[in-house]
Formats: sequence, C-alpha cells, structure tokens
Amino acid sequence: MKIVYVKQEAVGFQYIRAAMKRLALLTVLWISTLSLCAQRSEHSFKGTGAFSVPFTYEQDFIVVQVTLDDRVPLRLLVDTGSEFTIIFSKYLTDLLGLEYHREIELLGSDMSRRITAHITERVSLELSPRARLKKNVLVIESSDIQMDKMLGMDIDGILGVEAFKDMVLHIDYKKSRLRVHPSKDIKRLTRKHSPVPTLIDRNKPYLYTGMRIADIRQDSILILMDSGSAIPFMLYTESMEDMELPSHLTSGILGIGLGGYVQGYKGRIRSLEVGDTRLENLVTNFHTADTVISRSIDIPRHGLIGNRLLAHMDPVIDFSDEQIYLHINEKAIANKAVDRSGLFVVASGANFKSYHIIHVGTGSPAEAAGLKKGDIIRSINGRKVRSLDVKRITKRLQARAGRVVRLRILRGQKAHDFEIVLADII
Repeated sequence: MKIVYVKQEAVGFQYIRAAMKRLALLTVLWISTLSLCAQRSEHSFKGTGAFSVPFTYEQDFIVVQVTLDDRVPLRLLVDTGSEFTIIFSKYLTDLLGLEYHREIELLGSDMSRRITAHITERVSLELSPRARLKKNVLVIESSDIQMDKMLGMDIDGILGVEAFKDMVLHIDYKKSRLRVHPSKDIKRLTRKHSPVPTLIDRNKPYLYTGMRIADIRQDSILILMDSGSAIPFMLYTESMEDMELPSHLTSGILGIGLGGYVQGYKGRIRSLEVGDTRLENLVTNFHTADTVISRSIDIPRHGLIGNRLLAHMDPVIDFSDEQIYLHINEKAIANKAVDRSGLFVVASGANFKSYHIIHVGTGSPAEAAGLKKGDIIRSINGRKVRSLDVKRITKRLQARAGRVVRLRILRGQKAHDFEIVLADII
C-alpha cells in the first residue's frame, strides 16, 4: 500500500509561517530545469573543517530546517535530483518583499507538465550556524503544485544540490544528518566505501550501471541519484529503444508529484549492477515519460534511484572531484518489505487520520476482496485508524503472503467489512 497525505487548508494563522503549512511536496518529486542561465551562489562556511546539518527522515524524504532571509524558518527537502532550490509559495516571498527578475519553466514529476517558476536572486539561506548561502531561488505559484493533493507534512520547498557545490556531501541516513566536508577529507570518509562509475552534471549526481531486465544485459545505463524521490528504483521506458520489459507487470499509480499522479508499471528486473555490487530480482517502477520533452533534457537519463534504496547505500558525493562512493547493504535491500495489498491510499483531515482509497490495483488482493476507489478505511484488524500511524498501517499491508488483513470500510453512508488475503503481487 502507498499512503499519500492530503493536508486541508488551515483556518486562520498567527503569522507568516502558518501560510506555509498549507504547502507540501508529494510522494514523488523530481524536477529538471528546461532553461535557466547559470546562477552565482555565495557560500559562507565558518572554519575549514566539516560540519553537520541534522535532518528528519519523514515518509522517505530528507527534511532540513533552513532560515530564509534571516526571518522565516522553512522545512526543505534535500533533493540531489534538483540543481536549484525551490520555494513552493509565491505568497510567502511576496510578503517578504522579495523581487523577481525573470521566469523559467520546470519539468514536473510526470515528465510531461511544464511549471512556471519565478527567480528571486541572492536570497539568504542559513543551513546551520556554520553554513550560510546566498542563492538564486525559484518560486512556484501555489496553484501549480496541486494543493489539494499535498503530502500532509509541513514542507515549504526543496534544497537543491547546488548548495553543496565543490564540497563532499555524506548523506548519513543512520544518524540522520548531512555531513559536509572539504574535499581533503574524502579518504577518511570512504574507508568502507567503493567508488562507482560517476557522472556529475550541473552538480547532479548520476551513476553508470549495468542492468539485465530480462535476458538481455545492457551497459552504461545512466541513473540519477535522487534524494528528492521516495520511489526506490525507476526506469523510463522511452529512454531506451526496444526496452525488454519483465513478463509480469502490475499497472497503477506509482506516486504523486508536482505534475500530478505518476502512472506506470511495477515489476522485477533480473539484476542491477552498481559498481561491483549486483542487486538481484530488484523491484522496479516503469514510467512512460513524454518522449519529446524527456529528450529535450540535457542529460537523457534512463531512470533514478530514490531514498528507499539510497538509505541502504550510505552515499558520499565528492562534487569537487566528481566521484560517488557507496557502501551498499545488499541484505537490507534484498529483504526490503513490499506492498502485498494493491492499495494506493491518501491520508487527509486535520490530523491526517482519514484514509481514502484512490486506486485499487487490477488483479490485486484488494480488488479480489471487493475494495473500490473512494472507500474510506475506518479500522484495520479491529483497530481504528486514528490510533495508528502511517508506518503501522503500511507494515500491516506488507505482511507475509497469506496473511489476512481485516478492513472496516465506509462506502457512502454505510460501513462494510472486508478481508484481504495478502499475496506477492510482483
């Protein structure tokens, strides 16, 4: 089951920060700029040593606290898939009196929708007492990010990877911190890591991988290392001619992003080779991007690796020397839990405790049980959902195949009971 939060509009607010609580990034996010002149950013790192920026890991996203213009605290997602920092509320920057110098277009998460952004220049961003940046920032109109389908946690924008230009960035998922180092520290940081074939383009990190979807092995598959995506691994079907898809696929919603719902297929590929590591039988999302737009991107990548896999790779990115180092936990990736219900659920309401089914996979256990789009989940295995959090609900629907999950559903004005017999869907 996938759960996406929908946050309802706040009723009134005390100060400017409250306006931002209506904004959030959705379950999938990756942004590519289609046209933007090079920006100049000033970095002010106190001292010559390393420093850390704490983060929280929420719904498979990395969230950091940043102070904007020395006045407003923001919660930004750290997105190695975006070169630029983006704020989701023009209303906020209007209130701060920031000036806009020009407009550009961004490519939304569905790889087909173009989104207009305004550029405000030399904005102060403080990551920590030891790290202050002056950056050009992109500002999106609130209506362009589908406020009716928001993630449901306070997210004000994304922190682009350009913030770490010429530095070494270690995303330490275990200790929930970004460790930022000068390049001279790279040997000490990567004693247990291995270098992998790398491309750094416009500060965005890419991996060259080998892959076997079915029978045919393919080399030099370019994969974006994307901490702004909650999807573990995804391939773009239009990025390779005559892509050989797995024989067994399920269709449905892969996630939600700036462009709306991301539709596609899910299956397993035989192997993915990252450096000297081979990941076998890997769950893979397949997305059909708009061919014309996707080919207009400077670097025509074949796919992405998101946080749910990166969290088991302990990534270190040396932007100065343009090299990525990984320490891959193969066992953790092989044993990663997967959905066995076929449900895609949106959580809404004041406390995000109302769970609405927005998609039921064709041929899935949920469909066989009789569940339908629009049903509202009231209880799971006898426990009311308001007493559960997202992790507990997800865990129940990722249980072993054959386990029975009992749901009480509100359909219209009537309550109904259903039983899902969980099964391996892919």
